[in-house]
Amino acid sequence: MSVQLLGAGLDAIIQRDVDAMSGAGITAEQRLHRYQRAASAHPDRWRDLRARFGAIFLAAWRAGRRPNLQAWHARAAQIERACR
Repeated sequence: MSVQLLGAGLDAIIQRDVDAMSGAGITAEQRLHRYQRAASAHPDRWRDLRARFGAIFLAAWRAGRRPNLQAWHARAAQIERACR
């Protein structure tokens, strides 16, 4: 049995036994099913916060304001370090 990484980035999956896979490999539907299963098993605790910040930025841009994203990036890094 070998462990190999198939795909790249967020679509990468770990396949324990490449020989047991069909010759065609994994289909897009199978990949999506595996991703959904993995995502539900390990929920992203920051998702809701990112969605709220995204909504705030979107509202600002629609109102004609331009948030300073460089300052935000530095502030977000500080928050992340504090939460470790």
